[in-house]
Amino acid sequence: SSPRNAHRHLRLPSGEPRMAAPCLLDKVLLLGVLLTGVGAAPHCPGKLQQLSSPNCGVEDPECPVEAPFHRTNISVDGAFRYVETSYCPPYDWSCLSNQKARRPCARKQTFKIPLEPTPPAAEGIPLGLGWPRASPAPAGAASADVPTSAEALNALPSAVLGGDVRPMLGAIAVLLNGVALNGVATKLSEALPADVRLEGSDRWVDAVVAEAWMDDGCLGHLSGGGNYHTHAGRWSPEQRIACGLPQDDAGQHSPLLGWAFDGHGLFGPHDALGQPPTDLDACGGHAGLTATGESQYHYHMTDVYPYALECYRSCPEPSNNFRFKDLPCAKRAAQSKGEL
Repeated sequence: SSPRNAHRHLRLPSGEPRMAAPCLLDKVLLLGVLLTGVGAAPHCPGKLQQLSSPNCGVEDPECPVEAPFHRTNISVDGAFRYVETSYCPPYDWSCLSNQKARRPCARKQTFKIPLEPTPPAAEGIPLGLGWPRASPAPAGAASADVPTSAEALNALPSAVLGGDVRPMLGAIAVLLNGVALNGVATKLSEALPADVRLEGSDRWVDAVVAEAWMDDGCLGHLSGGGNYHTHAGRWSPEQRIACGLPQDDAGQHSPLLGWAFDGHGLFGPHDALGQPPTDLDACGGHAGLTATGESQYHYHMTDVYPYALECYRSCPEPSNNFRFKDLPCAKRAAQSKGEL
């Protein structure tokens, strides 16, 4: 539910709630009209018919596939920004695919984003596969071909399951449109189409590549339990608008696209010079000017691995993902509050 002491309340799509400039608010209103206007026929009726296994119920009904869509609400108090979402995307999801032929379900969730992130950790809190950051992609570069064959999927680069690499599963951030951003890794067994057999032992793979065959037009798909999410922000300008997110302006810092659960902002692919940043740290962020005109640590979503976050620079809010409670920083915070 909404926090009682919230002093400001907005509906999304939106920019930074407390610093939105008038021109950005105009874009927000336009996006709101586009996303909640008159309903239209599903983009992929054939695929929609194939999603024939009922998995939603009375408590978590199926997400709307046409307008009016669910709205995402933002409120702020003295300690947190609250992002209330239903896990439903504010756009047509009919083009997605998955092994279990399931559809996205509406599940109310309020994510808490710290307004004051904890002091940055020297090494960061691991989230990904521990792979090095790829070189920035040239402007307008096309994404790699989507692997769909058994041979291509089983040959994907991987990390040993149960080894030193322990990726964070589930949501690690939330976008302005209310869609959850999940971690970059997945088990290969959970990424294979129903007619593809796992060869050898299960292993960790890049979810953006391995699960690309599942994606709808906004690069989103379902978890095994039916939660809609995305892993990367490799959207074209046209997709940004259709997916309820602000576009970049040429020569300027990319706009805010959401927040990581450690409190730091999540921006598009360009720095203050309007270019892909070349100084991102191992986590996927850096300190510098943002689209709001402030100089602060922040993350960037890019076209190459790890696409967003390889690690957290600060401690995430534990209530956003049950897996966070086992993090050393979360345990220390709980002890300091007398919760352990």
